[in-house]
Amino acid sequence: MARRILIGVDGSPHGEAAVEFGVRWAGEYKCRLTGVCVVDEPGMTGGELVPIGGGAYKAERDRTRIKRASAQTAKWLDAFSARCNAAGVTASAVTESGDPAAVLSLEAQGHDLVLLGRQTHFRFESQDSPDDVLQQLIRHAQRPVVAVPLNPEGGRAIVIAYDGSLQAARAVQAFQATGLGVGRPAHVIHIGSGSGAGSPHARRAVEFLTAHGIAASVHDVRAADPVANALVGACRDLRAGLVVMGAHGRSTPYEFSLGSVTRTMLAESPVPLFLYH
Repeated sequence: MARRILIGVDGSPHGEAAVEFGVRWAGEYKCRLTGVCVVDEPGMTGGELVPIGGGAYKAERDRTRIKRASAQTAKWLDAFSARCNAAGVTASAVTESGDPAAVLSLEAQGHDLVLLGRQTHFRFESQDSPDDVLQQLIRHAQRPVVAVPLNPEGGRAIVIAYDGSLQAARAVQAFQATGLGVGRPAHVIHIGSGSGAGSPHARRAVEFLTAHGIAASVHDVRAADPVANALVGACRDLRAGLVVMGAHGRSTPYEFSLGSVTRTMLAESPVPLFLYH
C-alpha cells in the first residue's frame, strides 16, 4: 500500500496539475506527500566558451542565477505546503541542488511512487522549453512514475496496457503493490481481433490482479486500430482515471514500451499514466 508519494515541483502549469492530483490521491489513500524542488546548479554553471576576461562575468552571472532560482523554488514550495495544509494532507517540502533527474531518482528511493507533470521544467533558468527529466525518470527511476496531464479526466476505472512483456509484468506488480487499484474496476487491454476471447497474457494479468483483490477483466481492442489510439479510446469508453503501462523495451507491433506508443500516450492520454521500467 502506498504510504509516501514524491511530487516534483517545478512551478509550471503541468507541475501544478501534478500537485493537485497528488493532493487528491493523498486525501483518498491517506498517504504522505513530499514536494521536491531542484535548483539545477549543473545546468546553470556548466562549461561554456567565454571571451578572454569573461570568466569573472560568467561566475557572477551564475551566482545570480542560482540565487534567483533558490528564491523562486522557495516560493513554489511555500505554495505547495499551503495547498497541502488547506486540504488537510500531511506533507513535507524539500529543496535540493544538483541535476534534477539524479536528485529525484535518489529521493524516489524513499517513496512508493513519483508524480510529475507530463511536461517538466526543472531547468527553468537555463532553458525555456520542457526538459527531459520525466523521460529520464521513466527510464531510470527505481519507483513507478505517474505522468499527469494538464486537465486529467476523473474516472474511476483503471486501464492496463498489457502485452506479456517483462516491463508490463513489472508495471502490473508495482501497481498492485501501491494499493491504488483497490475498489476500482481494472480493464486489461488485449489488442486483438475484437472477438472477446482475450489472450493468455491478458488472462494471466487478470488472474494476478483478482488474486490481490482487484476487480479485473479483459477488454478487447481491434487490432486494426493504432495501439495508442486504441488505448485513448478505451480510456474514454471505460471512463478511466489511470492507465498502467510498462516502459522501455523492444519495439514490437503491440508492445507498450517507451517507444512510439508511450510517446504518443504521454502526448495524448486524457488521464495520468502509471509507468514502470
